[in-house]
Amino acid sequence: MLFPEYWGKGMAVEAILVCICYGFEILKLEEIIAITQEANRSSWKLLEKIGMRHIETISKFNAIQRVYNLTKTEQLISAK
Repeated sequence: MLFPEYWGKGMAVEAILVCICYGFEILKLEEIIAITQEANRSSWKLLEKIGMRHIETISKFNAIQRVYNLTKTEQLISAK
């Protein structure tokens, strides 16, 4: 989470991309999943911007959540 004065400056994108690279390259994960509240449009739009796919919507933590995933294969394709 970033303080509001840092929103919209690209920091979240950079942080997410570093985490994804770490997950695939260092941890050797085959898939990365992200969950964000449906009400947080900025967060789920960011996930879509970096190439994650919306795979389902669930109810958890007393709110509607959007579930996203990205596979290692998809990440390699988008990097080209």
